[in-house]
Amino acid sequence: ELDAYSINAFFVAEFETPEGTVTEIQLQRIWLIALIEVISQAILSYSIVYRSEVSADDVVGVIRKAVNDPVREPLTIPGLIYPKDGGFPAEVIPQCKGAIWGCILLDGALAHLSQAVHTRARKALGFSINWGPVAHFERRPNIERFFSSVSTNVFMRLPSTTGSNPGKGRAVDAEKQSLKYKIKASDGEQLFAIYVAQYNATPSEGNSYNSPLEVLQHFTQNKGEHFLLRKLPIKPIGTILIPLLKVCTVRGGRANGRRPYIQFEGVRYTNSVLAQSSGLTGHKLTIEIDESDLRVCKAYLQNGSEFGTLQAGGRWYLTKHSLRTRKIINSLAYKKIITLLNNEDPIQIYMDYLSKSKKSKSKLNLNPQAATEAVRVALESGLKKKIHSTIEKNAQIERPIKDLKTPSSLMGPLPDLNQLYKNNNKA
Repeated sequence: ELDAYSINAFFVAEFETPEGTVTEIQLQRIWLIALIEVISQAILSYSIVYRSEVSADDVVGVIRKAVNDPVREPLTIPGLIYPKDGGFPAEVIPQCKGAIWGCILLDGALAHLSQAVHTRARKALGFSINWGPVAHFERRPNIERFFSSVSTNVFMRLPSTTGSNPGKGRAVDAEKQSLKYKIKASDGEQLFAIYVAQYNATPSEGNSYNSPLEVLQHFTQNKGEHFLLRKLPIKPIGTILIPLLKVCTVRGGRANGRRPYIQFEGVRYTNSVLAQSSGLTGHKLTIEIDESDLRVCKAYLQNGSEFGTLQAGGRWYLTKHSLRTRKIINSLAYKKIITLLNNEDPIQIYMDYLSKSKKSKSKLNLNPQAATEAVRVALESGLKKKIHSTIEKNAQIERPIKDLKTPSSLMGPLPDLNQLYKNNNKA
């Protein structure tokens, strides 16, 4: 069962100020996507989404995490440790590494994401999809019960909680409380990571007082001869699981004096082999893309032969970025909201655009939506979150003093001939 849940609490994130200090900026509501196994009720994977809505890439990313080797959330809160016998099934049970389920139950509210899940994830992993009837949440009782448990035991205990519904449990001035107590989103991620590890190792009445991990161990180890886990075939290291495939035409060549290349989302990709293969001009290449990192992609010829790794040209190779980030940047550049210079990193330009703040009541502040987007880009790229103050309309701007005796000129201020003469004599 897979579903998304809007976390019922407000959080903040730390941003560096122009003075070099750190300040907390409020974020908008963030989302949680989780994947739970029905029989054992074990959490297979999850993802925290710093966005006002869930996208298809987020859903595919959670599915990809469940099959890949799990990565634990690093802990920075003093005294917070992972339970000894807890964690994801792929961490604790060797037989569960790379295991694939047979059917996935999705929420009808995610139906608009069905194209990506159906054509990419299902085709790559071979499971069936059950959307079920509309407005019947009870067909996915395990994931709904898990979200209710997370809400009650973790997020509703925070002083910045929004409650289970608008009329129940909401803290007074929840937004202000998140700033007052500096309830950081990164701390919330760590608390949730510990909760998931404990949840998978905690016995429950629904499992006859066995933990989810013990149920999986029973079927995968004690009854191994009667129970077979379905797994993907072994793939070479570096292979992208559930990739995004695109067919691109090779451009350039001797006719127009350009080395051959392909173009994807407004960026040219090439390598040393393609740059010297003028005979491929006009032919098709299938590229395999990891939507979380668009700096490189794998290319294949039409007969299936691997052509090598293509690299994004120029400035787009400087910083790691996702498909979503590039589309947003291209859209802002097309609307002339931001300007992409040839010698500047477009991801850094976008971060600067998100982090511009106007001084209000002698205090730097950011729009919660812009701050949330800045956190998302910072997490995927590794860039620092830094506020850039903008000059107010009434602020005094230093300008060169204009000599009223000197006539105005379209060419700007006239040079000082005496200074030029002195500099020439010194040379």
